[in-house]
Amino acid sequence: MVPARIPQVLTIAGSDSSAGAGIQADLKIFQAHKVYGTTVVTAVTAQNSKKVWESLDLPVSLIQAQFKAIMEEFNIKAVKTGMLSSPEIIAAVSGSILKYQIKNLIIDPVMVSKTGYNLLKKEGIKTLKSRLLPLALLVTPNFQEAEVLSGLKIESLQTMKKAAKKIKDSGCRAVLIKTGDAPFNRGNDLFWDGKNFIVFESKLIQGRSPHGTGCVFSAAITAEIALGEDLISAIKKAKLFISKAIKNARSQWIMEKL
Repeated sequence: MVPARIPQVLTIAGSDSSAGAGIQADLKIFQAHKVYGTTVVTAVTAQNSKKVWESLDLPVSLIQAQFKAIMEEFNIKAVKTGMLSSPEIIAAVSGSILKYQIKNLIIDPVMVSKTGYNLLKKEGIKTLKSRLLPLALLVTPNFQEAEVLSGLKIESLQTMKKAAKKIKDSGCRAVLIKTGDAPFNRGNDLFWDGKNFIVFESKLIQGRSPHGTGCVFSAAITAEIALGEDLISAIKKAKLFISKAIKNARSQWIMEKL
């Protein structure tokens, strides 16, 4: 049994054979934050930092069974989602989140790998928006994912704000659009909670964009929420963490220098 004093968290995502993203990266980040990580694996991928060769979705029944096994034993304080590749998987995950009354849900709406491999079927986008986003405390799309979720072409800070509002209208409590890969405002992420826009600034680290940064960032936010931070403080601390991680870690997120 895990001591009650150690916060327990859950990641629902795909397995990355190189351990630079997905389930494996999330567990490294949870360990670095001294929270206990549990997992629901949704898919198995063959990938490294350069390419995704292949992926295989796990059966919905096995995904639901993993969820049941975790929730019957552990006191989960916060949950994050990553790769949910089909409408059926998204529906199963959202059903389990409702069944177990999970409140602190962070959604990283993974759609395409950094190397261009589709990790979410196009027919799953509608299910993601209608079934899962309304359950989220925070949704953390990158620049391209924000365009897909909002249906808007983002060409300025003003259109980014419009996109954030459109995504928030799906029912989630807050949105954070990440701009590390944006053609403008890079590194300065935009937050919207229905009341206030906040720009979380960070210095862009030139020439470094490791595999799995989105997973690491959302995992760090999840860990901070489980440790008792409010959403704004959790994002601030996660931004500092990811900046240090990019600067000091190798692509597989070896964290000993942090």
